[in-house]
Amino acid sequence: MQHLGNKDKIWLTLQITQHIRDILLLENISKYLNCGRVGVRSTKLAGDFLVSSLDILSQIIISFLDEYPLHSVKIKDYSDWKLAWELIKKGEHLTKQGADKIKIIKKGMNRQRKH
Repeated sequence: MQHLGNKDKIWLTLQITQHIRDILLLENISKYLNCGRVGVRSTKLAGDFLVSSLDILSQIIISFLDEYPLHSVKIKDYSDWKLAWELIKKGEHLTKQGADKIKIIKKGMNRQRKH
């Protein structure tokens, strides 16, 4: 089993991106969930809601999304994202094999999704 060096570090983030006109929506999500941070992209055209703490992802985000599942094609991305979270939670991301699994999952998400 090969362990990864720091340059190959894998981390998990939840990111919701919206057009800048909807920045208030992102701020309200952050306030409602009492977590994350909202930022405006350098282009000033979009904003992001970001959560990267594994504890907060586990205790707040996953609990919320499991209780109130998405009703769009994004449910597939959430399922993949949660699978990556489970691998990280088990520490598998610290090995080359686990990191490769996560990279494959990531390649199939969002705009890269084939179906």
